[in-house]
Amino acid sequence: MKNVLKKVSAIALAFTLLGSGTAVAKNVNPKLINTITANADYSTNSTYYVPSGTNLYIRTGPGTSYGHVQIKYKNRYYNTFVMQNRTFNVIHVQGNWGYSTNLVNDWGRKTSGWVSLGYCRYY
Repeated sequence: MKNVLKKVSAIALAFTLLGSGTAVAKNVNPKLINTITANADYSTNSTYYVPSGTNLYIRTGPGTSYGHVQIKYKNRYYNTFVMQNRTFNVIHVQGNWGYSTNLVNDWGRKTSGWVSLGYCRYY
């Protein structure tokens, strides 16, 4: 008898919600706020820039398994970022990684290396 009462109550509640136009929904929040969209149109001899608010490492090869390009200052090594809002030319593309010889790092020095074009904008 208890199970029958539970089923009848559940059905009655369902019809009540459907009849009143009330929706029952669960909000799902993504774990990552910043998303990266892939662009299949990365091309060589193109100009890109890093938007403000993005710290983009310069790497020694096309992928995160490669090390960071570093700068030596007072006998210490520091990882370098691409200076924001500065344009650079990509001369070679591998996947979504681009190689450039005219990157300006966050120390204001010109360098070369690989960057993930997924974080960049086409100029």
